[in-house]
Amino acid sequence: MWCLPVGNITGPPYAIDKIKPTVGPLTGKTKLSIFGAGFKESYGQITVRFSGGKTPVDAIGVFKEENLIECETPSFENFGPKKCEIRVSCGKYDYTITSAEFTYYLNTKAE
Repeated sequence: MWCLPVGNITGPPYAIDKIKPTVGPLTGKTKLSIFGAGFKESYGQITVRFSGGKTPVDAIGVFKEENLIECETPSFENFGPKKCEIRVSCGKYDYTITSAEFTYYLNTKAE
């Protein structure tokens, strides 16, 4: 008997289409809207993963409707300004095979 795990190939029953906004400050706390399809509140806790290097940073997402999740961007001050790949995981399901790009920019302080 052979077994072929296809979960990472086929992906979960939901997907990311786009995000708004696509840029935010390095300090985080930007309200991020994640648009997609197939989101369900019954799936459980929503994790939004920001990958911009070796160590990803997770944020907790909030279900709004079948095609919308919201979260607050985490701080990236330890990593510096960069582009991040965003993927979503709901409950027991894997992260989306589709993703969106978010860019952190360096805050400026006029003192």
